[in-house]
Amino acid sequence: MNDLQADPGSPLAHLRAAVLRDRTGLDTAAFHEWWEQQFGAAAGTTSESAWLNIGATVGTSLLQHIDASRLALGGPTQCQAALRAGISPDSGTAAEDQLLRAVLDGWCSDVAPAGSDEAAMLLGTMRPQWFHQLPSERRDGPAFATGHLWLTQADRTARSAAWSRLVEASSRHHTLRKAANAQGRGQKGTTEPWQNPARELARLHGPCWLAAEIAIAGAASPATVGSGPVDRDGEPFGENTDYGAFVLEVHRRPPADWWEAAYSRYSDSLSRRMWSLGLLATAGADVVISNLARIDACMTILDDGEFLATAASSSRVGVMPKQRRLPARIWAASAGLSPRTRLLLAHFTARLVVHDPLAPLQDTDWKRWPAPLRPPGQSRGQSQSGCSPSPAQRCSGHSQPSGHQRQSTCRKPTTYPVPRRETLFRTHSCEPRYSARLLCTQPHGRRQPNALIHLPTKKPAWNGKHSSRNGYRKFPDC
Repeated sequence: MNDLQADPGSPLAHLRAAVLRDRTGLDTAAFHEWWEQQFGAAAGTTSESAWLNIGATVGTSLLQHIDASRLALGGPTQCQAALRAGISPDSGTAAEDQLLRAVLDGWCSDVAPAGSDEAAMLLGTMRPQWFHQLPSERRDGPAFATGHLWLTQADRTARSAAWSRLVEASSRHHTLRKAANAQGRGQKGTTEPWQNPARELARLHGPCWLAAEIAIAGAASPATVGSGPVDRDGEPFGENTDYGAFVLEVHRRPPADWWEAAYSRYSDSLSRRMWSLGLLATAGADVVISNLARIDACMTILDDGEFLATAASSSRVGVMPKQRRLPARIWAASAGLSPRTRLLLAHFTARLVVHDPLAPLQDTDWKRWPAPLRPPGQSRGQSQSGCSPSPAQRCSGHSQPSGHQRQSTCRKPTTYPVPRRETLFRTHSCEPRYSARLLCTQPHGRRQPNALIHLPTKKPAWNGKHSSRNGYRKFPDC
């Protein structure tokens, strides 16, 4: 408890909290009193989310009684912590609007919410993973660790109850529930199971990134026919966005001049992000290469929250089975582009069935990248284990959780010492700037990236304890 109090935001804070929960004779009443004092002092400050995550890890009942109006919900980290902790703001309050906006903006799609407010229920019923996992070959998600939250049969069973609570709380969501029913008549083999819920979500809440990711998944869906309703005056981008029009246009794989014209016509941030990810997920290599400078211009001006959502969506789309891959020559064409752009390229370039070293992705210019892109605590040298961090690791700022550390072939220490390993994963995995759960230590001298999409291993069984729902050790409490 002293260590937690001294540094609640430490990369090891969640492990210390778990030890208190599982491995000590914890005086629950004393802990609750202590936690309440610490959180009371931190509310509204930068330490607020750290204490919410500690409380969520241990499981204090005091979380149910927190006044949400005291919370600073201005960024992804704060909103994720609030949803994870089960904070349920009163209806009609600014805090409720902030959490709902965070869900719609795509900040929280990998969070398992514990609350009962509209934001938590909408996330539970409409998170994009429901739509990524619609095809039968994708039903169980990727066959290897990614760090994303994938859905299981238990989640499907609980979704019906969540829908009932959401519709009871807000009857306007009845039409959304109907639109999200992928078993509707005539929908099999078409793109309607994606475009219908995306259109209805936008009708209720306006164009948003959550609807955009669902639509992009539909446009990129394999072995489907583009079919479904569209608005007469709807457009694929812009103020009059009709996600049905977007899906149908992008699904037909338009030529390069269509993408160029769309980029010139629609300049708002949401449209440019949809344009970039839709292009990367569906277009041919030559079309992508001809538009790399435009993608880079879009990525470099995004704020932290926008890039968090964009990169996480890119990772989820790129990791799905049968997602088409871009050829390795894309790396030569992307030389000199920003790390953000090259990270998104990695999601659609790395092979999914074998370890892909992404050999063309070299370190020629990593030294000029900003410090947050390098492993924490390192300046311009090697990592503490003696292994140089990989280029993709620098792009994302992530490393793999220690629960899935794969053995390195380094001749020096084969894995990071636990504190170091935790720091690599925890310090940057919760930063809003660089999403995509990547990487473990690589062979000495080769600097090969293990992106979140290329470490095929058999999923370990989920024992229902200390694990995420997808069967992987999860480190959500940043």
